[in-house]
Amino acid sequence: MKIGNFDIAESRINADVLRAIGRAAEECGTEAYLVGGLVRDLVIGVRASPDLDVALVGATSDTFDCIARRVCGYIVKRSQFNTVSMRIDAWRLDLIMARSESYPTRGSLPVVRQGSLEEDLARRDFSVNAMAMSLSQNDWGDLRDPNGGLEDLERGVLRTLNPDSFRDDATRILRAARYASRLSLELAPETKRELVESVEYIRHISSARIRNELERVFDEECVADALYSLDQWGALKKIHDALSYDRETWNRFAKMAQPLSTRDRTLAGYSIFGAGISTSDAAGVAGRLALDSEARRVLTESAELGERISIRDWTAIS
Repeated sequence: MKIGNFDIAESRINADVLRAIGRAAEECGTEAYLVGGLVRDLVIGVRASPDLDVALVGATSDTFDCIARRVCGYIVKRSQFNTVSMRIDAWRLDLIMARSESYPTRGSLPVVRQGSLEEDLARRDFSVNAMAMSLSQNDWGDLRDPNGGLEDLERGVLRTLNPDSFRDDATRILRAARYASRLSLELAPETKRELVESVEYIRHISSARIRNELERVFDEECVADALYSLDQWGALKKIHDALSYDRETWNRFAKMAQPLSTRDRTLAGYSIFGAGISTSDAAGVAGRLALDSEARRVLTESAELGERISIRDWTAIS
């Protein structure tokens, strides 16, 4: 099955699993669509995202169990947002009830209700992540793109879908930095204006959510570019006033960290941040991000070392 210029059969995505999910969804009275970053990556022909997300239109809580029985899968986790994680042999995927959502307060978790495919795509962060691929037998592989994501990819533009997107969920600012650097996209003018005007809302995001997004930045191949954007937008200072950016150091990190595991990249990232701040500020950063004991220790020890030598000397020996 061709999607854009990419052959799903030649990817590491198991087309048979997706077809089985599509058939099972129809038998259970719903429609299944592959959604999210995986669709984007299939469209542009790059290494596919590991996230396997399937939206179900018209689903109920019973639908998940119905599909699991028909594909001989088992549900390993259920969330409060009518989403389940399911394992089929070696494959793990998320089944999502197509929904619309609203935010009672800025930075809060959303209130959700059952919705159409169009509503589900419209709630997503950026147009390039708001495309879907049908898994139904009669139109397998057809692209649904009501928000112009494909056109934005062709134009090299990263665009939000509503003007309150960053205010509703300021973690999208960190995601904007990741996607823009990874996909070589420029923020649309209105999106950049909305982002800069909303950067203060980062302060209202919970420790766990902001930490998770920052650690995803550490894991990006283009981590130096992503952090440069966050610094230019003023986002690093909103995470904590002590955080700063040194391009030479982060460029060195991007080259040296390629063979490291995700966990080791995370610890190395905190070490770099720690080298440029005081031990008291390190304690503040660790508290803001609610770091675990190992990450807290690395950050603090790096700060202690940084107090004894200059950041220039530290860069030279790193």
